[in-house]
Amino acid sequence: MKNENDAGIYWHEQQHEHYQAASGYVELQMHQDAWNELNKLDPAIQSLRPVLALKIVIYYQLRDWESMQATARKLVKLNPDDARWKVSEAFATLRINGIEAGKEILEKANEIHPNEPLILYNLSCYESQLGNLESSKEYFKQAMQVNPHFHEFALEELRLESL
Repeated sequence: MKNENDAGIYWHEQQHEHYQAASGYVELQMHQDAWNELNKLDPAIQSLRPVLALKIVIYYQLRDWESMQATARKLVKLNPDDARWKVSEAFATLRINGIEAGKEILEKANEIHPNEPLILYNLSCYESQLGNLESSKEYFKQAMQVNPHFHEFALEELRLESL
């Protein structure tokens, strides 16, 4: 049995099983087992968006910010319309080079995706952490206008406590 992914590459059933197993191991935070399964994938499949996205999660869990940043940049090139990858790149960059560097990535992403609530919400969080409460409130209001569900996230977000 074959499954075609978004890049037109066919995943044979065995390849898909390795990916599914790796996903399960990631949920259990069994990183070495996840890597073992990912390493069984054909090289062409290892560079596909779903596999790279799974690697982002692993790098985040391992706090491997350099690898997370590099993988996020690959995903940005593969799918520049998906704001999640710019947010991932910004977060990893924050951990490597500080909050201002991460914020700069988000500000540039906001120019490209001006109504993306995920970017606006994260800019609100970054501004709050920097103590820029007025700017943080403005970004948060913009995110809420686009997607009111971000209010639910904010209630649990420690970085927005000051708001």
